[in-house]
This record gives sequence, C-alpha cells and structure tokens, in this order.
Amino acid sequence: MSATFRSVRSQLFPRLQRPEEGPAGVFVAGQLEVGLVRLGVRETYPVTPEDLAEWGVSFKEAYDAAFANLRARSNKSRWQDVDTVPSMAIYLPGDGDAASRALLVGDLADVPVEGILFAVPTPDQFLVVRLADADALEAIRVLVNVAHLASSASQRAITDQVFWFDGERVVHVPVVHSADNVDVVPPPGLLAAVERLVSASLLPAAVEA
Repeated sequence: MSATFRSVRSQLFPRLQRPEEGPAGVFVAGQLEVGLVRLGVRETYPVTPEDLAEWGVSFKEAYDAAFANLRARSNKSRWQDVDTVPSMAIYLPGDGDAASRALLVGDLADVPVEGILFAVPTPDQFLVVRLADADALEAIRVLVNVAHLASSASQRAITDQVFWFDGERVVHVPVVHSADNVDVVPPPGLLAAVERLVSASLLPAAVEA
C-alpha cells in the first residue's frame, strides 16, 4: 500500500472547494474547504475515501504531501498588477489552479499592515486587494463585483464571497447580493483597518491646510 502512495504522492495537489464536496479539510469554516486531486496525464481526478484506503494513508498524510507539492510549484513572481485598478493584483500560476494559492496567501502576497482582501470565485482565479492606502477602497468594490460576476458565470464556481487575511488568519467578509443592492458586512477588525486607511489619506490634506 505504501508503495502505491509513493507512486502517486507527487501527483497530489490541494483544491479549494465549497463545503461538503468530498473529503476535505477546513480552510474558512462554513465557506471554503480543501479537497485533494490527483493530476493525471490528461485529466484531474478527485481523491476519494476509497483512494485513501487503497493507499493506506489518512487524509492528513495525503494533504501534507499535496500541500508540499503546491508550495514547490508556487512563487511570488506570478503576480500581475491590474493596471486599471490600483491596489489590485491577480495570481497567474500558469496551471489553471490559481485559487488553491490562497492557501499560501501569507507566503505569496506582500501583506501590508492592514492585510489584504482576496476572492477565489473560480478555480483559475485568485484576486487580491492590498490594504496599503486609500486606493484600496475603490479596489474593494471592484473585487466584490468581479467575484460575484465570475462565480455566477462559471459552472465550476467556488464562491462569490470575499475574505480578509490580516497577517495571521483568514476571515470571511460576508457579501449579500440582491437584485438592486450589494451589502458588505466587514468584521470589526477590517472595519477598523479601513477607517485607518481613510484617516491616513486625509492626513496630508490636513497638514497642508
């Protein structure tokens, strides 16, 4: 059994998914889970409980191998700034699985003091907004809209929700879409961070006055 696992471990990778789509670990409770896939020559196969039993390993053992593979295939050079939206960037890994890189957000993204917001609407999209200055305020609005439109248009949607990485943990930022409105409900820590960005942007004008 262990020989079989040794033969496939280099093909295992984590995948972000909606809750209850198969054996998984929790990334953001109630919002995002981490499943496992095996990369074949032409197709990608979800790892099932039967696979784990056949290989004689636990989910955690398989996940640790998959996570190591993901880390080895990820680096900071894959970020591309969005020229038309200051403070926003997208991750382009070249393998069609950008969303799973959210698992490495603290390592891959240059995280400012106030953190970053990110969205993973589909498997091939990982978008971030760096909360470094007042430009981020408009970028947040764009991020919320893009996440909703991209997930709504995809048959492989993950989520239209937005998440905040404060430098230590990932927190869900609830977004509620209705026919004519979008409500974002920031957690207290994020609200305080945004208020500090606004205050910082006003400071130069106050000094000049």
